[in-house]
Amino acid sequence: MRDERSIQQPEYITDSKSQYLVIHKCGNSSVRDAMGQPGMIHIPLSDRVIFTVIRDPVERFISGFIYDLFNSYVVTDNMQLSEIEYTVVNHIKNNDIYNVYHYIDPFKKNRLGARNSGSISHTIPQLSYIVNQPIQWFVDIKDLSTFLQLHYNTDVKKNVSNVNIEVKDLISSILLKQKQRILDIHSADYYFIERIRENGLFWDWQNGKIF
Repeated sequence: MRDERSIQQPEYITDSKSQYLVIHKCGNSSVRDAMGQPGMIHIPLSDRVIFTVIRDPVERFISGFIYDLFNSYVVTDNMQLSEIEYTVVNHIKNNDIYNVYHYIDPFKKNRLGARNSGSISHTIPQLSYIVNQPIQWFVDIKDLSTFLQLHYNTDVKKNVSNVNIEVKDLISSILLKQKQRILDIHSADYYFIERIRENGLFWDWQNGKIF
């Protein structure tokens, strides 16, 4: 029930002019730093411009999957590459959608020394975060650098992963071979993102400053 509880309590990073709805693996560190690490609340405020950042669902799933695997010690740098490949492929191909999203939780609870990587899976659909939330503007992560420069006079933070780059690239390549499977389980995300785009709710540089 941890994921459901977290979704019912959205995280809004709030400053004097805006509110940013957190969606994990969508540039959170960059936005938080740009806003000066202000406080977080769980309710939207009517006197702030409310925005969030959206990412291509397949790219986000891969990033979140790798993050959760390593932060839960499901995969470690000491594992053989063949063992990693078997673990990842077996999971993606042979689990139902729910278990794909919630794969990491049992390892957090049962593996000795597992890191606490947060109370929510980093692979659940973006739609889960934004449904019923009064978002006024959506920022494509590809436009985030321009958005932050214009609104906060700063740039996207370059995150440094603690994952071995060889292992990270291997898992990415394995997941990309299962791209159709990932597309299928994120079809609702793609549908919703397209509706956002059709309704002109994505920010771009021509919109200028919105707060």
